Amino acid sequence: MSASSTIMRVVENCDFQTQIIPYAPEYRQQVLDGAHEMHAQSIFRDYTFDDNKLIQQIEAASKHSDTLRFRLAVKNGNAYGAFYGSITRMFFSDEFMARDVGWWVRQDWRGSWAAICLLADFEQWAKERG
Repeated sequence: MSASSTIMRVVENCDFQTQIIPYAPEYRQQVLDGAHEMHAQSIFRDYTFDDNKLIQQIEAASKHSDTLRFRLAVKNGNAYGAFYGSITRMFFSDEFMARDVGWWVRQDWRGSWAAICLLADFEQWAKERG
């Protein structure tokens, strides 16, 4: 089975009640709560967290959807995970490189399919871009 078909199987088999969707302002507080939780548990916890900067970065993904991707895992109106990634050409080559910038699932939802579904969605998006 190819990597592409494996990714498609994961996306198709994600919890049918969980949606992988773009950011919408109605999820602002939930996104910030999740991001603060991720930040507090990360190696970057000693750095200042700027809510407005984060939201600006997330909103930029919708304006630059050819190179940036931000998606939420949402179930019953609850945004419990997110993935923010980018694609760019390597500095030494014309080949593309996709990478995660931020990826989190709320602690009480860890062990669910959310992280895998978010990653599969990002990989599918990146493969479509080369």
